[in-house]
Amino acid sequence: GYITYTVRPKNVVKSGDEIEAIAKIIFDQNSPIETPRIFNTIDVGAPVSEIRPLATENVPGFRVQWSGEDDVKGSGIRNYDIYVSTNAGPFELWLDDIAANEARFVDAIPGNTYGFYSVAKDLVGHSELPPDAPDAETLVVPPAEIESVIVSDVPVKSLKVVFKEPMNLAALITNNSIETAVQLK
Repeated sequence: GYITYTVRPKNVVKSGDEIEAIAKIIFDQNSPIETPRIFNTIDVGAPVSEIRPLATENVPGFRVQWSGEDDVKGSGIRNYDIYVSTNAGPFELWLDDIAANEARFVDAIPGNTYGFYSVAKDLVGHSELPPDAPDAETLVVPPAEIESVIVSDVPVKSLKVVFKEPMNLAALITNNSIETAVQLK
């Protein structure tokens, strides 16, 4: 057989508090059998998260990163839901129950502005409330087109890339890389 029970705290509890339980089982006239001591740890708070800042302008395939944390002594972050809005429209779920902390947004269309926010969930099921505004926004611009590439061996090996139009590379650099900022044709 089995037994179930519900426990309600007498006092105010906080994350990290433990509720211990022990039982004695008595069969007929036999001596009591003590069960092992068990405990449950309380987690009362929801986690928080945010999308890391994005460059003002990006090209399709840009990286979106997020982070979060649970309340002190909470159970920890389980995963995130990431939402996206196009041109200040309604937010739609982009990534569901993702444990990673980054992804590339490959569906971006040049000329559109995209807003993002995250919702973290912890290991006991607490979920943060969605924010009133996006955590980060960016305008998507067309990738830069290369006019020519000149490779030289004199006096040392070098590579010169000439773009068809001037561009602001600083807005396209992420983690010291412009890997998604150019389009070869």
